Amino acid sequence: MHCRSATGTDRFDHEAWRFDEVNGLPYLQGAQASLFCELIEHHAVGTHSVMLASVERVLTSAYADPLVYLDGRFRAIDPTR
Repeated sequence: MHCRSATGTDRFDHEAWRFDEVNGLPYLQGAQASLFCELIEHHAVGTHSVMLASVERVLTSAYADPLVYLDGRFRAIDPTR
């Protein structure tokens, strides 16, 4: 996969992207998790957008290797614990 500046639906024009059969939302095939949400609220805050959404459905991969940012650094999490 390569990075490029694209807008609109062109940014999903790559074989790794799929469109959900239930709601048509794009998701990255092979991602550890994909959350499909319904937008509840949208607020413009300076140069950013803050969105509040309700998770409607979750897809997870059989392979999971979670990574979180905690106490100022990234840490791996053992999903078996």
